[in-house]
Amino acid sequence: MMRIIRCDRTLAGIFYLVIVLGLTNSSELDEQKLRRANLKRNRRIQDEYIVTLSPDATDAEVSDHLNRTKGKFQDVDDVHVGDRKKNNKCGGRRRGPLMSVGTYKAYVITCFKEKDLELIISDNIVAKVEEQQIIRVDKSCTNVDTQSRGLWNLDRINQKSSVLDNIYNSSQGVGVNVNIYIVDSGIQKGHPEFGGRAEFGVNCLNSYDTPTDKDGHGTHVAGIAAGLTVGVARGATLIAVKVSENSEATTSSVTAGITWAANDAAERNKPAILNLSIGWPKEDHDLNQLIAQVVKKGLIVVVAAGNEASDACDYTPANVPDAITVASSTKYDELAASSNTGMCVDIIAPGEKVLCPDLHGYTIHSGTSFATPLVSGVIAANLNGSHNLGNPSPYVVANWLEEGMLDGVVDVKATGTANILLFGEPCYD
Repeated sequence: MMRIIRCDRTLAGIFYLVIVLGLTNSSELDEQKLRRANLKRNRRIQDEYIVTLSPDATDAEVSDHLNRTKGKFQDVDDVHVGDRKKNNKCGGRRRGPLMSVGTYKAYVITCFKEKDLELIISDNIVAKVEEQQIIRVDKSCTNVDTQSRGLWNLDRINQKSSVLDNIYNSSQGVGVNVNIYIVDSGIQKGHPEFGGRAEFGVNCLNSYDTPTDKDGHGTHVAGIAAGLTVGVARGATLIAVKVSENSEATTSSVTAGITWAANDAAERNKPAILNLSIGWPKEDHDLNQLIAQVVKKGLIVVVAAGNEASDACDYTPANVPDAITVASSTKYDELAASSNTGMCVDIIAPGEKVLCPDLHGYTIHSGTSFATPLVSGVIAANLNGSHNLGNPSPYVVANWLEEGMLDGVVDVKATGTANILLFGEPCYD
């Protein structure tokens, strides 16, 4: 089953991506197009697939494909296709709406029997067909006394010295007019940390329900990015994009969530950041093509390196060149023992034993899940027009992170990891 790690140790879990069985007579299929599940790691969802179209296809060709194949389904553009709602019975072939960002175009089909898959995969415009998989996830400046609140992570990014002074200079307004999309388990938007700044965006796992957080991971992440007392960008708007629930997600829920966030950000026309504190082995479902198109649309994508104490390049979205990949450090400026490392890491941020909001108050957690929103928060705090960055492209932001942070202060050992530690004091003269 595909192992998808929600990038923290305390909630460390596994995405089990499930796929449909291959055709009975596999010789009839173009095996270069068909992506089968690794059944040693993943479970499969019966008769459900993600169909990805060629990035070279024109809008007219895509429209023609959708029209030509429409007759093969009982229903098309069904927003509930791919839902993991209980007792979601088949009742005929159905096709979900087109998920489109730039040249990335895909849709989900369900109740599609093995023997009929050739009807789709044989079309020249189809680049690949992936068996649908279920993912099991585990998931005015004021001074804050960080010693009493345990906010060493904020203290560390607030100063160049490794000797913490137990003070964090913050501004309640940093990040105003910036949207941070939390692609995760949802957000408990009524938590006092969010002060009315958290919004429900979309539930891509169960479209019948709101993106309320039921296991806490998305709320932890959102609080570190933009909480009123434990976060960085304390004026930013947090938008919940729910792709997991009760420790489960699907390939299509993650894909749909990223696509929705990119298109919603374009409509709102404000500086925006997409935070992905999840990941899985890249061979199971690589997000490279999709995220590359998201970044081209102007959305800054910040992702977790993962917690396998392994090479981040072996995991997605940590392996995506256009994303900002974050490893985790300790209070002593060392790489966290569990953090993935290597050439795909762009920056390191504090992520061990950090305070974050929970469904019922506050808790302490560790992992790259919690280093990642710290980077998202610092970027958001600097996207205000009157501050450092204004409203730049994601590529300008990536360059700023490379040049404006603390260089050479973390003990990265012989991992090949970029020795750049997050630094971002969101108070300005």
